[in-house]
Amino acid sequence: MPDGQLLARVAEQELVVIRPTVEGDPILTYYRASPGVDGIEVMSDNTADRFRGEDFDYQVCTSIDATQLTTGCRDA
Repeated sequence: MPDGQLLARVAEQELVVIRPTVEGDPILTYYRASPGVDGIEVMSDNTADRFRGEDFDYQVCTSIDATQLTTGCRDA
C-alpha cells in the first residue's frame, strides 16, 4: 500500500453519538473528519424517531464545541 493511502486512512476519524428523544427513540449523530473536507461533517440519522419521520441531515461545520456541539455549520 502506498504511503499516501495509509495516511488518508489514518487521517479520517469518525465519532458516533447515540442519544434518545424524549420518547426514547435513538438519534444517531456521526461526526467525521476526512481529508479534503474543509471542516467537520455532521450527519444526523433521525429515521428511528417515530414522530419526526424518516429524515437524514447532513452539514459541514467549521468547529465543534462540547457545550453547543456544532457551530459555524452550513447545509451540504
